[in-house]
Amino acid sequence: MYRICLYLFYYEDYSVKEIAQALKEPENTIKTRLKRGRELLKKKSIKFHFIALGVCNMLRLTLHRGFGMD
Repeated sequence: MYRICLYLFYYEDYSVKEIAQALKEPENTIKTRLKRGRELLKKKSIKFHFIALGVCNMLRLTLHRGFGMD
């Protein structure tokens, strides 16, 4: 349900009240879903950042070794 709330809020410009009406849920439930959805996205983006950093470091090491730069 986080995905639907986030999509409606950020991509379709629905207000919290409009989302609550569309989903037949209390506004506080929608606010909670938006907050938790943002938190999950933040965790995933941090995880992705560290994975990407690791890949970049591995490529750099591989390139250095390939060109005899060690």
